Amino acid sequence: MSAWYKLDTVGAIYAHTARDNWNGVFRLSAVLKSKINPLFLQKALDNALKNFECINVRLRNGLFWYYLESNSSQLEIEKDCNYPCRPFDINKKPHLLRLLYTNYRISVEFFHGLTDGGGGWIFLKFILKSYFELCGFCISTDIDCLNDTNKCFNIGNPYIRIADYSKGFLKRNTPKAYAIQLPKSIGERYYLTHFEFDCKKLKAVSKHFGIGIGELLLSILALSVNMYRKSVQQFGKNKTIINVSYDLRKRFGLQSMQNFFGYALIEVDGFDIESVLLNIKLALQRVDNDYLIKGVNTNLASQTKLLHKIVPRVIKDKILNLAYDWYGEKLATMSFSNYGQAAVPNEFFNYVDRLESSCGVARGFRLVESSAISFGNKTVLTLCVKSESTEFEKYVGLTINSLGLSAIVNSNR
Repeated sequence: MSAWYKLDTVGAIYAHTARDNWNGVFRLSAVLKSKINPLFLQKALDNALKNFECINVRLRNGLFWYYLESNSSQLEIEKDCNYPCRPFDINKKPHLLRLLYTNYRISVEFFHGLTDGGGGWIFLKFILKSYFELCGFCISTDIDCLNDTNKCFNIGNPYIRIADYSKGFLKRNTPKAYAIQLPKSIGERYYLTHFEFDCKKLKAVSKHFGIGIGELLLSILALSVNMYRKSVQQFGKNKTIINVSYDLRKRFGLQSMQNFFGYALIEVDGFDIESVLLNIKLALQRVDNDYLIKGVNTNLASQTKLLHKIVPRVIKDKILNLAYDWYGEKLATMSFSNYGQAAVPNEFFNYVDRLESSCGVARGFRLVESSAISFGNKTVLTLCVKSESTEFEKYVGLTINSLGLSAIVNSNR
């Protein structure tokens, strides 16, 4: 008999708002130092799916809710094409992830209803460890000390574990955000541009301003948006707002393979790095654990009301899609997810050159999203853009140069 699992608070939203041409796909990649052996990679994927049965699932439709059902069909690795983060056919295909490869790059793409970047990274690390061992390399360290990989999933909705209604709820009176105006790409195509930094140089500039690397990258993005607005004279009442993600595993010391992140909307003014940094530092100081718990309370409370529970799934689909289009996506100019320095077994540095990440792009309003991840002395900032235009990437490059930094740039354009 097939096992089934409840979706978490955020996963349920992604399931309800999924469409044929968009369903919230993100990507994590490892660029290796040697050419990939597809046979070993397939075996590594098979091993990972056996150990993470919670990831080897399909999405099912219930009368009131979507849910996840265990899946016995094999997932085949695929040659990567020049179309990152393409939508899943979640109603027909038996899997909610795909494993892609080129000569040197291994990429895993996930439906966001299944997990987030934190859970996805645990899964990719397991695949890499298994792959290197099949290649004959010794990897001595356990991955995140997960002795029972399914246990971290089956304990239930992780948001319930930190919810505390006594702390109150988050009141979001945020104005409609500015949308970066670019011509949409043909066929909803996404383009990834990676800016690869020397981590030591990033640290030096960060130290000069008295901030961390994540705050510096966020400042580069925000200043680039404002300079782009200035160049095309797109002023008005709409603010530049960055949706910054927080891994709640790190904040609260809990493990989960489900979605377990919070976010804060950071409003940024200014056309010079000092003004932008001051805005960001003041805004981020407010994002403590109580702030994140209030956000969890707000999202969780809406799903636990009796009315929400008894409304049929098809009606929830319509309501949540209308809310998402009318309100949800327009809260931010772009999102920014910073994974920080990746914790890996020491042996990984012998075989992996760098890591990359991509949030994918929102459904319609937002045409640019961003993420960053560090591996050893390399930090990669990635832009995912739904436009043939490279104008915004150019402003990011100009902002990077204005700070005395340099970056190796590569893209699928």
